Amino acid sequence: IKKSKPAPVYLEDVAIIESITTLESGTAIGIEYIEREGRAIAIHEAGHAVAGHLYVKGSESARLTIKKRGETGGHHWMIQKEDRMFQFQHEMFANVVHTLGAMAAERVFYGENTSGVGGDVFSVTWQTARMVGGAAMGPQPFTVTPREGQTEQQARDEQQRRQQAELDAALRQVGEELED
Repeated sequence: IKKSKPAPVYLEDVAIIESITTLESGTAIGIEYIEREGRAIAIHEAGHAVAGHLYVKGSESARLTIKKRGETGGHHWMIQKEDRMFQFQHEMFANVVHTLGAMAAERVFYGENTSGVGGDVFSVTWQTARMVGGAAMGPQPFTVTPREGQTEQQARDEQQRRQQAELDAALRQVGEELED
């Protein structure tokens, strides 16, 4: 059975979406952030969205908000396009990257991260412990094919620089859109 695409959201559906969000994530706390903190939270959540878009295949962004709920300043939520029971190791690793995308965004924009990544670090620690201890998913070698005259380490370094440049470019684009 093929899933149909979700229907477009209309203004009258906003109350329903807010109600569902409250059930899933808690009641929004009506505070107004100071400008730089609101921007930092938006960059943090955009980092999750960019990393999810680039690395989590088979899922799509469902919600991104900077409304404070509980101890979080906002959240980004992705949903799977198909209902699944299990994940392969590369898919679970992509979820780790998605979670750490916020820290990467903060480092790109500020050269350091905020204390807002604490929950993400806790989550990644739990995710990776579950991968290794609960699903026997230990580290996998990162393989590359060196070009002629290139060492394997040079090929690894080149691949890492290429991936970092892609992530940096995507995060900068989000930042420019936030400033507009």
